[in-house]
Amino acid sequence: RDLTGGIYDGDARYIATGTENGAKRTVFARRSGGPGGPTGWAITRHLADGQLDKGFGTGGEVVLFDGAGLSAVGSAILASNHYAHAVAIDPDGKTLIVGRRAEGKGKRVRYTGVIVRLDTDGSFDDTFGEGGIVDLGFNDIVALALEDVTGGYEIVAATRDDVTVPSSGGGGKKKGGGSSTAAGLVVIRYDDSGSLVSSFSDPYDAGDDFRAVDLQLDGTGRIIVQTVSAGERTLSRYDDLGVLDTTFGDDGRVLLEDAGGFKADRAYMAVDGSDRVLVSGWSSDGVTILRRYDDAVAVDLQVPNNWTFSQAQAGPVAVDSQGRACVLLWVGPNTDWDIAIARYTAGGLVDTTFGTGGVSEWFDDGNRDRPGPIAIDADDGVVGALVGYDGDPNPYYAQDLLVRWLGS
Repeated sequence: RDLTGGIYDGDARYIATGTENGAKRTVFARRSGGPGGPTGWAITRHLADGQLDKGFGTGGEVVLFDGAGLSAVGSAILASNHYAHAVAIDPDGKTLIVGRRAEGKGKRVRYTGVIVRLDTDGSFDDTFGEGGIVDLGFNDIVALALEDVTGGYEIVAATRDDVTVPSSGGGGKKKGGGSSTAAGLVVIRYDDSGSLVSSFSDPYDAGDDFRAVDLQLDGTGRIIVQTVSAGERTLSRYDDLGVLDTTFGDDGRVLLEDAGGFKADRAYMAVDGSDRVLVSGWSSDGVTILRRYDDAVAVDLQVPNNWTFSQAQAGPVAVDSQGRACVLLWVGPNTDWDIAIARYTAGGLVDTTFGTGGVSEWFDDGNRDRPGPIAIDADDGVVGALVGYDGDPNPYYAQDLLVRWLGS
C-alpha cells in the first residue's frame, strides 16, 4: 500500500504491531515533510487489512512536532531535527513513540528526548506525563521496550546524551565536574503513567561516541542494548534493576562481528522465547551476518541458498510466537537491489515450509528498493515497512510501502 506518494527519504522508519480490543493494529512512524524544509513525526495506524484507521488522527495519520516556528541559521535548516526513533503499542491499544524534538528559534534551538503516548483516536493521552508527553531531559531517545508488571507495564528506554567525563579518577555522571564531554549511554525506566521508576539504577556509560542504537528485553526482564563506539558495535546486558550482567560475554559485553572476525558495520537484533539474541546485518568486509547468541556463545545461521539472487545483506529481524526468526534481506541480482524475507525454525535451520526453500521474494519494478523495519502480528504474519523507488533512483521520489507476509 502506497502511503505517501513521495516523501523525504531516509532511515527514520519504525513499525509496531498490537491489538485494540482483540483487533489487530499496525502503527508506522516516519519523518514527515520534504527535503530542505522542516520535518516532524508522522504516525499512521492501520487496520488488520492494511487500510488506514480513519478513527486515528486525521484520516489515519497524526503529525507531531512539524517544525512550525523554527527558523534557519545561515544555510542550515534547524527545523529538520525532529526524529521519531521507536514506536510500540501498549496493551490498551495506545501508541507510544520516543525520539527527539527541537524547541526554540535560530541559534537557541534546544533538542530534547521525549516519550509520547497517543490515545486510540490519535489524541495526546492526558493520563501520561504532562499532557501525553514525558520530557526526559536528554538529547535524544533512541529505543524503547515495554515490560508487563503487576497492574500495568513499564517503559525501558535507551538515550543518547552528551555527558561529562572526569579528567582523572572520580565517578562523575552528567555535569559531574569533569573536564571533557563525550557521547554517553543512559538506560532509564518509567511506569505507565510516565513517572520515573526510582528503584532502577540508571545504567550509565561514557566513552568515545558510545551511543545506543537498539534495546530489547528478554523473558526474565534483562535488558540487552546494542551500542556503537569507536566503530565497534557491541551488545551489553543488564539485569532488570539496571546492573550490568558481568556473566555475559567480556564483563557484560559482546563484540558484534562475523565468523571471520570482521566487525559489524550494521546490525539489527531480536530476542527469542529462549532468551537468545538474534543478530542480523553485515560486516566491514561485506559479509552477511546471521548469528544467534545463547548467552555470549555465537552460532551462525545459514544464508538460504536461493539462486534467484546473487547477493544478500541481512536487514531487520523479528521472532514470532513459535520462536521462528524472520529476517528481511536486501538482495541484489546485478545492480537492482530488491527485497526478500527468510524464515528460520526455532532450532536455527532454514524453514523450508516458508516461501520457496525458506525464502519469499518481493520485487518492485524500481531501482534499489530498500528494507525497513519488520514486526510480527498476532497471527504470526510479518509486517514490513519498505522503501520503493518507483523506477527513479532519485531518493526524493521514494515511496513508503507496508507489506505483509503470511505466517503460514
